[in-house]
Amino acid sequence: MITILPDNEYTKCPLIDGAFDNNVVVFTAKDGEEYLGYGAVAMYDDYAEIIAVETAEGMESLEHGIFKSLLNYIERRSVYDVICALDKPVMLKRLGFETANEEWETKKAVKGSCFCINLTGYFEKHC
Repeated sequence: MITILPDNEYTKCPLIDGAFDNNVVVFTAKDGEEYLGYGAVAMYDDYAEIIAVETAEGMESLEHGIFKSLLNYIERRSVYDVICALDKPVMLKRLGFETANEEWETKKAVKGSCFCINLTGYFEKHC
């Protein structure tokens, strides 16, 4: 059974090069002890930034589930504004992200086009 859960031992995942900052929560997708992918989100007081979502070769279909798990984690902590600058525009639009305005450009850690979403009511209509 595949699980996508927060993982304090994420550095064991062969897809991850090193440790993230203390404000970053990492979820790993695993089948038993086999790592299939991961996602990382930087948490701030009033917003979150998804900074990584990667899957093992052949496991690209897990990407959507990893994103949804991260969004659920963020929303359950009463943080509603989320940005993402990963080069995954099709997936981000599928999830409901929109092109971000200039306000977010100065806050993002990842280089690239910035997308944003407000999670207020998100899981009432995007389940």
